[in-house]
Amino acid sequence: MATKSVVKTLDILETVCKSDGPLDLQEISRMLDLPNSTTHRLLQTLLEYGYVRQDASTRKYSAGLKIFELSQLMIGNIQFLDVAREPLQNLASTTHETVHLAVLDHHEVIYLRKYESAPPLALYSRVGRRAPAYCTGVGKVLLAHLPPSELRAFLGSVRLKQFTQKTITDRAALEVELAQIRQQGYAIDNMEHEDGIYCIACPIREHTGEVMAAISVTAPSLRLKLDDLMSFLPLVQKEVATISQELGYVGPDSAVCNDKDPRPN
Repeated sequence: MATKSVVKTLDILETVCKSDGPLDLQEISRMLDLPNSTTHRLLQTLLEYGYVRQDASTRKYSAGLKIFELSQLMIGNIQFLDVAREPLQNLASTTHETVHLAVLDHHEVIYLRKYESAPPLALYSRVGRRAPAYCTGVGKVLLAHLPPSELRAFLGSVRLKQFTQKTITDRAALEVELAQIRQQGYAIDNMEHEDGIYCIACPIREHTGEVMAAISVTAPSLRLKLDDLMSFLPLVQKEVATISQELGYVGPDSAVCNDKDPRPN
């Protein structure tokens, strides 16, 4: 069982890190429903170890350099980010659309890399940000390749919030969708997370054959039709195959699609 003071400290740290700007003591206390005295005491510990910093004039708190230091160490230890850099850049420069690299964490995806289109899109995604897995292209690819027991646990516990009119909110329908993705080797986000935004995504495999990450190409419906975006699928498949091979995967191409056209109407 987690220690209450540790949980409160982590809640404060997450609140400060996720905020769009610095927060004062009262704002943090109000957001977390904590007494000012408790918030102040825990903030002093975070200050002492560099996890937050305090502006001398405004007395407001923001994320400290320790957070940046640890995040850079973590990213530096993720081999496939270095391996994926050139293929991602190639994909972005060839398609002229936004390219993402993401991994799965429980019910959500975390974006680790993002290469903007020209001109850039006003998208929800940004590096380090989380998004629901069940209604994003990268998320559905990653869910589709979970071990059966983990997928059952996910389907049994996730809350399928509706973001757009096309969001899949029925568990049985989502299970069918994931089975189809697993068979064809790629996923489509048909404006399921953001209105007017299409996405196609393919999985990256490590040397064991397990899917460890996913790449997507994202485009606005005002610029491309879904059929146009689908024309990029061979390029995405080529780059994920390159990355997977660099990571030691020697099995069949993980992104080969079958003859059935799964595109939505």
